[in-house]
This record gives sequence, structure tokens and C-alpha cells, in this order.
Amino acid sequence: MMSSLSPVELVFPLERGVFLKEEGSKLYSTFNYFLSRNIVELPASFIFPLLMTLIMYWFVGLSSTPGQFFINYLIGYLLTVNGLSLGLMLGAMIEDQKAVAEVTPVILLPLFLFSGFFKNSANLPRWIGWIEYISPIKYGFSAWMQN
Repeated sequence: MMSSLSPVELVFPLERGVFLKEEGSKLYSTFNYFLSRNIVELPASFIFPLLMTLIMYWFVGLSSTPGQFFINYLIGYLLTVNGLSLGLMLGAMIEDQKAVAEVTPVILLPLFLFSGFFKNSANLPRWIGWIEYISPIKYGFSAWMQN
């Protein structure tokens, strides 16, 4: 997730001016831009989770059934796509490249901390426990544990 989030969030603020100018000139719509951007990033979003899964899966000693391997890969792929989307959202919300790099840890650290990986979610106070439900890391971690 982090390897796909960082490049996108740092590049989009640089492309924002060009995108707004071309969209204002009615050269293409926002949907077409978003679709073409995702198509360009599709090979990397397929290859990097596959490499991670191929290296990690047997080193950890997970079950060697093909179905479980591909489910593991699917979970990694979905987390990669989630990282791409989150990076694009942060890059679109914040115009300055340095500000995006400063805000990202502030947003991601609570998602990591309250995902259940570092601290059991049953031990969290009720007033802050809601963060676990918006954390994609929690759902990816839970899916990996069930697989």
C-alpha cells in the first residue's frame, strides 16, 4: 500500500495545473483523466503485489494451495489499489507537494495504529475505536489472517 501511495501523492500536485487547464478547455473529462491514469498504472499495480507475494508467500511458510496463493495475491492487489486511490485523493486535496508529504503520516499513522495489528482493537477506548472501521489495513490484515 505504501509503495503505491507515495509516488501518486507526490506527482499529482505537479500535474494539477495541466489537468485543470485541459479540463477547462474541454479536451477531456475528469472521468477520462482518471480512467487513463489508472490504465497507465495498471501494470505496476499488478506486478508489484505479485512480486511481493511470490517472495513472501513461501518464505513465511503459508499453505501452498493455489487457491490460497491467489487469494493472498488478490488481497495484496486490493491494498495496492487502495494505496493508489488514497494517494490520488491526498494529491488532489492538497496543492503543495511538501504539504502532502507532511500530511500523509498524520493520516496514515492512526490507520496503522488502530488497524488491530499493533494493538488489540478490544482494548481501545470506545471514543477512538471507530478509526479501525475506516482503516483499509485492518481489512487487509483480517483477510490475510483468515486466508
